[in-house]
Amino acid sequence: MPWQEALRNAASTHSLSQLGALLGYSKTTLSQVLNEKYPGDLAGVEAAVRCHLMNETVVCPVIGAEIPATVCEQHQNAKPSTSSPMRMRLYAACRNGCPHSRIAGGANNGN
Repeated sequence: MPWQEALRNAASTHSLSQLGALLGYSKTTLSQVLNEKYPGDLAGVEAAVRCHLMNETVVCPVIGAEIPATVCEQHQNAKPSTSSPMRMRLYAACRNGCPHSRIAGGANNGN
C-alpha cells in the first residue's frame, strides 16, 4: 500500500520517535505497523501518514474548496471562537458528520 511505503521511506531517514511526534503515535505503535504486527486501528495510522507524510488534500465541505489535510486537522483541533463565524462553522462541522473528521462525532472518527 502506498501509505505503508511512505511510512517505511520516512522511517529510513527519521527515527521512530521523530515520526511518532509528527504522526501522534508512539514509536512502539509505528514499529508494530512497520512489522505488520499492530493490533490496533490501522485506519488511524493510515490517515496520519496520508496527512503528514503524503501531503494529502481533502475538500472541506464548509470552506467549499480543497485544502491540505494538515489544515483540516488544524481545524479539527481548534477551539471554538465566537469572534469568527467561519471558525464556529468549522468547529461544528468537524464534530457533526464531516467525512474527514477523526474526532468524536465526525463521520470518520474510527469508532
